[in-house]
Amino acid sequence: MRARSLSVLVLILGACATNDARHARSLAARAACGDDGVAVFGFPRHETQCTDAVAALGDGCYAVGTPQATALVECAAGAPDGHVMCLQDPRPRPALFAGDPAQIDTWVWQRGEPAVAKVTMGRCRPRFAAWTARHEAPVPAPELEVSGWYSREGWALPPAPPTRFTPSIDREALRALAPSGALEIEVCPVAAPPGIAVTRVPVPLAAGLAPAVVDAFVRWGRPLRSCRPIIVTFVGAHLT
Repeated sequence: MRARSLSVLVLILGACATNDARHARSLAARAACGDDGVAVFGFPRHETQCTDAVAALGDGCYAVGTPQATALVECAAGAPDGHVMCLQDPRPRPALFAGDPAQIDTWVWQRGEPAVAKVTMGRCRPRFAAWTARHEAPVPAPELEVSGWYSREGWALPPAPPTRFTPSIDREALRALAPSGALEIEVCPVAAPPGIAVTRVPVPLAAGLAPAVVDAFVRWGRPLRSCRPIIVTFVGAHLT
């Protein structure tokens, strides 16, 4: 009879832990503000709390405003003993040209528990991206540097122009134009001086890129007889 009562108690605790993952604002704040990015319900070593600016994004996901930045915290009943555990995602935002951040496996151990919990971070990032798009001001695009160019057709090119410029566009719009940091342009012969034109260049990038491309081809001194596509690659100059 005693064993049966214990079994029922465990089931109740498990249900509470799962439900509390959706209402864990205080725990999420501790995870965002603590040194190790982890907070487990019932463990006082995680009592650090530096903010009450916590937005619930649904499914145990939280955006936490800290003095440094807005943190993404993922909560679930995933502690070794079944209690709610919140972890801060160390890579919540995509890199400039590297696509979506990789999923991160995290192992969490609690003192006095024989098991180690493995948590894969990343499920909350789409919700976080949608929330930040609604609540944060657009971030201007950084200064860009042309890192190289190449022809899919294999035809010779002059050296890529050593160009740096800051496009009049925000960071997310830039990532949409060139997700991997590559952009296709076209160089064509024209009758008007200097005899070369650049097309297929999005307006926010044209002002900084097109004049440098034309100058590179004029200096090259080889006549163009037809339009040629070129893949230009960029890096964030401030990141190199």
